[in-house]
Amino acid sequence: MKTKFVRNLLFFLSLCVAIFTILPTLFPNIWWIDLMSHFRVQYLVVLVLILLFMVLVGLQRNKTPLIILVLLFIWNAIYVVPLYISPAIVSENTEQELTILSINLLSSNTNSTEVLELIEEKDPDILVLMELTPHWENQLNEVFKSYPFHEVKQRNDNFGIALFSKIKMSSSVIYFENSSKSSIKADLVFGDKPLSILATHPVPPISPRTFDSRNSQLQDIGRKRDSFSENFILIGDLNTSSFSSHFRDLLTNANLVDSRNGFGVATTWPADFYPLRTTLDHCLIGGELKVLERETAKNIGSDHLPIFLKIGI
Repeated sequence: MKTKFVRNLLFFLSLCVAIFTILPTLFPNIWWIDLMSHFRVQYLVVLVLILLFMVLVGLQRNKTPLIILVLLFIWNAIYVVPLYISPAIVSENTEQELTILSINLLSSNTNSTEVLELIEEKDPDILVLMELTPHWENQLNEVFKSYPFHEVKQRNDNFGIALFSKIKMSSSVIYFENSSKSSIKADLVFGDKPLSILATHPVPPISPRTFDSRNSQLQDIGRKRDSFSENFILIGDLNTSSFSSHFRDLLTNANLVDSRNGFGVATTWPADFYPLRTTLDHCLIGGELKVLERETAKNIGSDHLPIFLKIGI
């Protein structure tokens, strides 16, 4: 009786993982199916547990289910394993280094002390803030004085955004197709070469309308790649994981590289629930830029974990 229950449970879990694994690849343009793509790491964990239980109860003798599970494991691993494979070795003799800290504050978060401590600890050259409200702007007013160059677009909702720099820059607020949410473009000189930075925060794809808006914005960024310098940094809460087809299309269309490559999955959302955490906060690079360091910073009371990077050229 127990063996039958375990067998049925394993079959049910395997069927669920198969559905969640395959559908996002076959139907990436359906919003609720695309949501399934964000949890490839979790699917790998579940598949390993299923395989272990099959061995424990002696079900591994049935080769067909075993082969299917292994194929599903490989299918998901194709998305995850490359993030642990280091790109070409980066020379220690980079001409210049740029540090960047990106924080999704969470508009309702009141834990300003943790945010201030993190900014002071990292002391980045470039600071990107999302969900910047008038309240948050007031709380961080002293920090802003350390950054002589800045572009700020605070809002009362979850889509205020700001970019601060210790390096001289020209900047502007810009908008992308099918989105009324502000993005910030900055141009500066890094390593004696032009560098463009785009800080952006598309809407979360939780309905057909917002799904289309997010996708249109990512596609528009790809189309407008030539309007940015060859050396280019795209940073922010993109409201898509590294495993979505739409994210992978962005990398291809904008000729960008995921800064996670060689540093692991580094999940950021939801900050307080590790079992479902995935990769919504990104830094993508293009041109001659190299990622020297990348880490997920401590929890500052937001539903997102901040990311900190050191970029070389």
